[in-house]
Amino acid sequence: MGHSDINEDAPKEKEEELNQQQQQPPGQAGPAVNDEIILATAGYDNSIKFWSAHTGVCTRTHQHPDSQVNCMGVTPDGTMLVAGGYQRIRMYDLTSSNLNFVVNYEGISKNVMAVGCQEDGKWMYSCGEDNCARIWDLKMRNLSCQRAFQTNAPVNAACLHPNQQELIVGDQSGVVHRWNLKNDQSEQWIPDPGHSAIQSIDIDPKGQYMA
Repeated sequence: MGHSDINEDAPKEKEEELNQQQQQPPGQAGPAVNDEIILATAGYDNSIKFWSAHTGVCTRTHQHPDSQVNCMGVTPDGTMLVAGGYQRIRMYDLTSSNLNFVVNYEGISKNVMAVGCQEDGKWMYSCGEDNCARIWDLKMRNLSCQRAFQTNAPVNAACLHPNQQELIVGDQSGVVHRWNLKNDQSEQWIPDPGHSAIQSIDIDPKGQYMA
């Protein structure tokens, strides 16, 4: 077979593979971590959808009953999806064909606005409109939060510092709280006094700058 023959066959094989992927029914059950790149979306339709980034096809749908989804995160090992909604945080197993949540964290009175995990997957943090940021132990599978940080306004955003020992929390009154998880002390900043709520927080990987 000559060089030109290989070039002619390759596109056909690729086209057949794409057609097979597009023929798969949307929302089918199966592990969500098979593809190299996964896009997950969620909102007010009480479901979480996974999409193939290469084909744009919906490959899996999780049900999230009784609440919209406000925020999502993935555990560091890529095996679990964390979804925050109204009065609850749920975890979904991405390695199995189970489309229902496998863990349900409750005891929250209002909307959960942000979730995230410690780099080794030992614990998870959350914050929400009940004026509180929380720490949850993932290894113990204890469904009650282990630690809580109270603010004077609804919390819209939270970000874990790269040192894994400080949680940066932003609230509706425009205050940024730096909660030291090691000694349980905190300090406050007000970037724009009296003008705007903190809606989002991020920190660069070296921990030198915050936006």
